[in-house]
Amino acid sequence: MTRTTLTELKETLEEIPAKLVLVANAINKGNTETHELLKTLIKEVREGNKKTNDASESIVEVLSENTAKIGAAIKEGFHELEHLNAAKEKTENDAAKKKQSIIRLWNNTMNTRKQAFFQHLKAKKVAEIFSKLLMQNPPKMPRKFLPKRIKNEAKEETAIRQQLSIEKFKAEINLQQLRSEKYQVRYERLDSEMLISHI
Repeated sequence: MTRTTLTELKETLEEIPAKLVLVANAINKGNTETHELLKTLIKEVREGNKKTNDASESIVEVLSENTAKIGAAIKEGFHELEHLNAAKEKTENDAAKKKQSIIRLWNNTMNTRKQAFFQHLKAKKVAEIFSKLLMQNPPKMPRKFLPKRIKNEAKEETAIRQQLSIEKFKAEINLQQLRSEKYQVRYERLDSEMLISHI
């Protein structure tokens, strides 16, 4: 800062108290004038000045009417605000319930779809594995399909029971293929429903 700037700043700071005194005097003068007007009004009312009395009564009537109107408007506004808040809360509650319902439905559908897909995959793979085992020479089968050995059984009876176990094994392969197709149709239907509902 230069010396001139410091001097100007010092002069401005010295002027502030004088200006504050002027502002305080103006406020005091305004308060004094208002106080004098109120004294005059009270004096005239006490003396029974008819004009002042009538003017005071009309002012009181207008003020009371306006106060009543303003009070009614405020009361109506608060009532409308309460109504809007209640409607907003109800809408928010309904939306939250709907959202939860949609989430629950979506999760159930996704779980059903997942189960159907894995059931399809399991049945398909079991049928493929069983078909490969059946194609081998001699056919290999899981233990549960093998005929039990009976001591001293005739070879013809053993061959018939061997053929029967092969037929049961083929039937199991066919059942696994049918299950695979059934579960595939189910999960594809769910996929299409979910895509349509999502669009």
